Amino acid sequence: MTTAAVTNIHVGTTDLNAIFEGITGTPAAATNIHAGTTDLANIFEPLASGSAAAVTNIHANGVDLNAIFAAIGTVSSYSASPVGGTISRTRSINCYARVRFGSDGIEYWTVSSGGAAYSQDKGAWMDTGANTNYWVERTINSGTLQTDSGAGRLAMTVNRDFGCLDTTDNGIAVTANVTFRFYDAASGGNQVGSATYDFSAFKDVPL
Repeated sequence: MTTAAVTNIHVGTTDLNAIFEGITGTPAAATNIHAGTTDLANIFEPLASGSAAAVTNIHANGVDLNAIFAAIGTVSSYSASPVGGTISRTRSINCYARVRFGSDGIEYWTVSSGGAAYSQDKGAWMDTGANTNYWVERTINSGTLQTDSGAGRLAMTVNRDFGCLDTTDNGIAVTANVTFRFYDAASGGNQVGSATYDFSAFKDVPL
């Protein structure tokens, strides 16, 4: 929890700094409401980082502050930064396009040649804490996963693998669009990171 400085802006008798989390990341859009000379957007953490407080009846551009800033005590001290983007592979034999969120906190992609190995170290998906502090949940937006660690929130104490596999010579790639969300609890808690991936595995028929 991060407590901001006193703002002298009150809801009833409560200063906003006892209602909203102090900022630690990227600010929300400017509110044009100021504490001294500082816009509230540069004082409080955006709502996306935590949960909503009670309605304040203080509005910025017609929106209550509770729909802009996170309630104090609801922002996690943990952070995940999955890479996201396109994992596209083409190969003349069985072709893999997959991501592994390792229990070691590192994100791996399958080799650029489309083989089964996870050898491309993309850097850390886990920014702080230990693997026991994280759970991942996948949402399949389109397509089908042939490699799938499963639905629901999955503890990151073991490797979690997801992606596509093409084993047929039909000239059509196997694809999926999937969003991964990381949380700091098995249920409830806070979303601490997310990214969307486009998987494409294509077993190309050699000439």
